[in-house]
Amino acid sequence: RAITAWETLMAQNLAAADADRVAQMVTEARRRLAAQAAGPRQEPTSGGTVTGTVTLAPSLRAQVLSGGALFIIARRGDGPPLAVKRIPNPIFPVAFSVGPEDQMLGGTPFEGEMTLVARLKRDGRAGPPAPGDFEGRAAGPVRVGQRGVEIILDKAH
Repeated sequence: RAITAWETLMAQNLAAADADRVAQMVTEARRRLAAQAAGPRQEPTSGGTVTGTVTLAPSLRAQVLSGGALFIIARRGDGPPLAVKRIPNPIFPVAFSVGPEDQMLGGTPFEGEMTLVARLKRDGRAGPPAPGDFEGRAAGPVRVGQRGVEIILDKAH
């Protein structure tokens, strides 16, 4: 019930710091639920982190306004994100690091290959892209431990 309430709160026009805190509470609550479902607490297995830079395509620079939030989304397949990093009020280029601490569900190994998507949300809220948002993907799959991943925001919604 708390997750539902916090997600409803996230749909409101919150200050960036408040939105960050609520997003952290949702992530922690999801981790706790997953740990309860899995039995004894299991810490995620860490193969390291993925680091890189997000830049804007030159053709989109004039369209991007300040504010909002940049989300780095790590996925395996079509299921829920493996990990999400939220960076409020980004100034491009943005350096990022995604690791076990950003996982959505505890007990899931943070290792192997994944796809990385960067999404700039004007409203700062998590969710699917909306008009005015921007998106880009890392070229090909990324391995945990990889450094220097480049993502270019090159798609406007």
